[in-house]
Amino acid sequence: MMEAFGLYAIHVETERSRMTLNCLLAEQVLTQDGQRARPDHIREFCDAHGKTVSFLDRRGCEVPWELGFDRFGNPTEHWKRAPLLTMDDLMEMSERLRGWRGSKTFRDALTCACPGSGSILESKLLLLMCAPTRLGGEGWPRPLLNARLDFTVEQRSLGVGHYCVCDQLWKRQQVVVEANGMAFHADKQGFILASGRAAALQHAGYTVIDVSYGQVSKLEAFDLMVHTLAKALGLPLRKRTAAFLARRQKLHQLLFHRHARTHTKPFSSTYVSQAQRRRDLVEGAFACVCTRAGSLRDLPFEAGPCRLPCKEAARPQRKPGHQAP
Repeated sequence: MMEAFGLYAIHVETERSRMTLNCLLAEQVLTQDGQRARPDHIREFCDAHGKTVSFLDRRGCEVPWELGFDRFGNPTEHWKRAPLLTMDDLMEMSERLRGWRGSKTFRDALTCACPGSGSILESKLLLLMCAPTRLGGEGWPRPLLNARLDFTVEQRSLGVGHYCVCDQLWKRQQVVVEANGMAFHADKQGFILASGRAAALQHAGYTVIDVSYGQVSKLEAFDLMVHTLAKALGLPLRKRTAAFLARRQKLHQLLFHRHARTHTKPFSSTYVSQAQRRRDLVEGAFACVCTRAGSLRDLPFEAGPCRLPCKEAARPQRKPGHQAP
């Protein structure tokens, strides 16, 4: 949902799309400098007054998509584009689906979503901070996402331009939270290359907090970071009861299942990725074949027992000297 009415799209590659994208990059049809040279870009989701901006170019057409490049100029899986729909559209859909199977889960997810996110890391960080406590979040109020903040004449003298775009803007607390894990921070309005931006924000009275991917993807690191965020925002932390910690661990594991601890038992077999299941089946079949071939000791790794319900593994071992009929 947050990707649908956000400013980003994650490209799930196929063989055909990968080949097409590689051709466009090799022929210099799609370049980072070429995208920057366009007069119209998607900078922010809401203006300095908190109003959603128009995602139309000077001709009245929708601003085209932009491929995200990292700070070294390498293409990423992120694309920047205008929102596909609004939260009101999903709320209307939720009312039409009321009473259908899964409609309650749909409404619960909609209460956690917030429009204006600019990357998948921003979405996950916002869920950990602002999702209801019954789902494992801190239950904090929602900030403005990708909001524009205008600079004064004195702040412009630092060479940061006329404005900046904040990932999370907490106006009342005067705090700016930046999620540095996406490709779009590498443009001239980004947080990495604009070295004077933090100084300009601090001059305006704002506290700037940088949050990296490693500080969110690891639960132990996020537990330390959330205390820093709570102190800067002046918001209370949820009481660390056993029930809340279990819900937060489950939410974090759902968001960052690839980085979950290997010894952590999954809450359900549904959360085990299909790729991991395929690897288990292949490793089990290979170990079974090598064991039957008598070359198990020649393997460069320690092959475990066969995990396939094959007839060979279930067949009882024959006694020495026994001849098959």
